[in-house]
Amino acid sequence: MATGTDKDLLINKTSPKSDYAASHTSVRLSSIVDHDQNTLGPQQPKLSTFFGVVVPCCLSMFSVILFLRMGFIVGQAGMLEGLAMLLLAYSIIGLTVLSVCAISTNGAIEGGGAYFMISRALGPEFGGAIGLMFFLANVASTALYVFGLVEAMLSFFGPEGQLQPNIFPKGQWWSYLYGSIILLVCLVVCVVGADIYAKTTFLIFVVVMVCIASIFISFLAKPTF
Repeated sequence: MATGTDKDLLINKTSPKSDYAASHTSVRLSSIVDHDQNTLGPQQPKLSTFFGVVVPCCLSMFSVILFLRMGFIVGQAGMLEGLAMLLLAYSIIGLTVLSVCAISTNGAIEGGGAYFMISRALGPEFGGAIGLMFFLANVASTALYVFGLVEAMLSFFGPEGQLQPNIFPKGQWWSYLYGSIILLVCLVVCVVGADIYAKTTFLIFVVVMVCIASIFISFLAKPTF
């Protein structure tokens, strides 16, 4: 004959053994979750779409060539040929952006960014070759941007500076020194983290936008001569 306690166990369809197993399982699951959280550590801060995508892309498009070499290109090739070169270059950029968007929306992007997407889309053989070319292109573009900045500094603050002359000495080894200092600053910004990188790129982005706006404002300004 079943007692009151036995009837309660039959109605609830549980037993002391099953209760122990359930509690033991919940303890194990909670310990696993705590272990995973301790192993992963705090989440790294991520850049937003504006600071991580829009600003770097705009800075890549409005490069040093647009400011320092556009007059030389137009003078040597002509207006129509110069516009054709820009149209061809931005068409290539547009197709590249569409391809990257198609690849990036096809699945989760792990560590490596563009290198991961290229290797996953084309395989390790072609992806490795294109990734190497992509790395070398970034190295060459970094050197171009650094020496473009050095040239602009010397043109405005060098011995024959247009704004304030005789601030920076001019010479081949001086240019190497200025470029090395700029590269060291870029290294420090990249090592510190994404937060300082976002702030630095946004500051450069604001300066570039002001320079571009000044071009259009100069058409409306009255000449001083």
